[in-house]
Amino acid sequence: MQTARFFSAFLWLASIGACATAGEPKAAAPAPAISKTSARSMPEAELKAAALSQLGDILAEYPRPSGGKKPKYPLTDLRYWTTPRSGAWPNICRYQTVQFVFSPLGPAGGDADAPMRVSGLDLDDRYFLIGDVERDRDDDVDRNRAPFDKACAARDPLSQKVLSADREDQIVTIVGWLREMNAMSDEAFSRLDIVCDIRSDSPLSACGAIIKSAKPSSIASIRDCARDQRDIREPSCIAADLDSLSVVFEARQGDALPLRIVARELIYFADQRID
Repeated sequence: MQTARFFSAFLWLASIGACATAGEPKAAAPAPAISKTSARSMPEAELKAAALSQLGDILAEYPRPSGGKKPKYPLTDLRYWTTPRSGAWPNICRYQTVQFVFSPLGPAGGDADAPMRVSGLDLDDRYFLIGDVERDRDDDVDRNRAPFDKACAARDPLSQKVLSADREDQIVTIVGWLREMNAMSDEAFSRLDIVCDIRSDSPLSACGAIIKSAKPSSIASIRDCARDQRDIREPSCIAADLDSLSVVFEARQGDALPLRIVARELIYFADQRID
């Protein structure tokens, strides 16, 4: 019961912190700061409320459907994003999408007036690039994060080319490989082991040329290779979606270039209904 009350308070605080749209200043004063000393002395309930009020300050709400049409289905989720901050490498900005998941108080179903309650949270990391990314990590980020965080916080994620990744170092690796392949001569590039597992009548069948010219802005997602993929030959493997291609890069740890590249046509699924 106490948890439910705090979630309700958090939703109210988050809505205050997110009332401004991206690019507009937040009108509400920030929540009070907390020190470790004060945190150790606070009662659990008070500390939880103080931390959640600060979280409300860094949340912005995703745009709601517009047009004035009355919603039809029950409330299933509310989506926010956190203020972007610097990653571990300069020019990589990181933020989280925060989705409140709702469940009905009564039987499932109903319409947009059905009473719902928060039943969980889904968090996902998102990234965008604001400049060149070098493989060698710059210790300046660790020594003084403030200017790097400020540069990221000034960007509106909705106006950036956003990508997802399992880990930040994967972004550095893929961006480095793309840079190396961009700079290669056609003859040198032709010696790479590239497999285009795409039907011959597809405009993507010449996947080698697409991969060679791919820029970091073409990256949509990066992830570890699927564990059930049977044809992986090398010990290190990263998969990436580059525009309309799903590409598997196989390499040994620290290689300047992948040893084998397998590309397949990316399959898109229809987005969920908008209500």
